[in-house]
Amino acid sequence: MGRTLQPYSIQIDLIEERFGKFRRTLRREDQLLFDQLFRYARKQLQAGVLAASPNPFDSMALSMLIELQRQIGFLQQEMKRLAPEASNKDERT
Repeated sequence: MGRTLQPYSIQIDLIEERFGKFRRTLRREDQLLFDQLFRYARKQLQAGVLAASPNPFDSMALSMLIELQRQIGFLQQEMKRLAPEASNKDERT
């Protein structure tokens, strides 16, 4: 029989708990960012479960990076969309 792994959601909780001292030493605004990164990891829960990696932090880190990349892409598209409007305003003033 194979070795069983703890549920991925519990592994995330344990890792977050392990970084508890690190989190407490962060500035308040950085604690909020820390918490946001863990929410990103939980957002990709299904992928982490299916990966069933012996090191769940790998899946968590990739989930965090995917979400950050998604936000960068969104912001780049918004910048492209708004750039013509901004240049038109500059020409009028």
